[in-house]
Amino acid sequence: MTAKNKINFPSEEEKQRIFQELEDNNYQHDTFLITEEAPFLTQVKYELCQSILHFQREKQLGLKNLASLLNLEEDKVKQLLNCQVWNFSLPELVDYSKKLHLNLKVKIIAQGQGSAVN
Repeated sequence: MTAKNKINFPSEEEKQRIFQELEDNNYQHDTFLITEEAPFLTQVKYELCQSILHFQREKQLGLKNLASLLNLEEDKVKQLLNCQVWNFSLPELVDYSKKLHLNLKVKIIAQGQGSAVN
């Protein structure tokens, strides 16, 4: 790998500073980030929100158009697009995905087993 292609990841100190900034209640951006250690249900809800966000970007839909498709208030759509998963139940997110005709599949992988169940 050449020096030109080298990826520089932030230091541990910089990562801690970023995480502290994101956790601050006065932080201006409301996007929710999760880690691999997040509870399983949170991860599933996050992935559904990400799928809806991807759909919105791919179709170049404005907030009003997406709100209309989902039959939601714009503020609720903002929460959805910012992956604020604590504001939604799993059935709600599945329902929104169905309204957008997203092609969703569930794939369960037993940890440490190496085999998947579709």
